[in-house]
Amino acid sequence: DKLSKVWNDTQFSEIDVETIQKEIQVYNKVALQSEKAMPENPVVFQLKDVVINFKNTMPVVLALRNKALKERHWTKINELIGQTLELDNEDFTLGRLLEMGVGQYTEDIQDISGKATAELALEEMLDKAKGVWQDTQLTVLSYKDSKDVFILGGVDEVIATLEDSLVTISTIAGSRYVGPIRDEV
Repeated sequence: DKLSKVWNDTQFSEIDVETIQKEIQVYNKVALQSEKAMPENPVVFQLKDVVINFKNTMPVVLALRNKALKERHWTKINELIGQTLELDNEDFTLGRLLEMGVGQYTEDIQDISGKATAELALEEMLDKAKGVWQDTQLTVLSYKDSKDVFILGGVDEVIATLEDSLVTISTIAGSRYVGPIRDEV
């Protein structure tokens, strides 16, 4: 009971999902062993219920802690659950999240979170391609001792970079997650 109170009172932004999951595994093992040793003990049932409740909640918590979630994703999540998640609010705790009943939306929230991760990967690919071109310098040479006429020098590297960029852009454009950055592509 003490541990569940600690978890419930943890500010959402401070939740360490991995640590809680490890603790849940330990307590789940203890609950199963206790159930075998004391099958009729009500405390064992209470421990088991708390462990199962938190175990079932962790997937949605993990999805909501995804750093790839942007404002558009939070809007979808808030519309889905019919409430506003005030994640930055110091009073917003894991317990409050559980009270809101977000567990019933786990699959949909995981789907939104997964899309956010895929969209972020595409954005990073696009930013990398842009960065390559911002750092690419073209060699310009005078044409036959002429002061006013210039030509491009060795373009092999530029062509190779262009081909790489075209493959990257084609991959991004062909992704089903390109929607939010389609105009940029």
